[in-house]
Amino acid sequence: MADARNEQGRKSMVEIEGMLQEMKLDNGWSMAQLKAEVHERGICLRNGKEYGKALRFVLAKHPVLIVGKKAAKHYPLAKKCLVQVPEA
Repeated sequence: MADARNEQGRKSMVEIEGMLQEMKLDNGWSMAQLKAEVHERGICLRNGKEYGKALRFVLAKHPVLIVGKKAAKHYPLAKKCLVQVPEA
């Protein structure tokens, strides 16, 4: 039986941090440039998918995709790229 986590396309924080590190290194970006790019493209830190400007609303509608501050605490790139989710 498949893990429910994998069925939703979730990735571990280690995988997300690796993805962000790869983006940063491949493009020669600073932390500020990485943060701006992640926010502009609306990249979800739970599944790595791009949602564009709709990310905040997707997160509000699907709270399971939200990555909390505590979860991102030990991952500096992910922590830098967190977004605020509007309250319902």
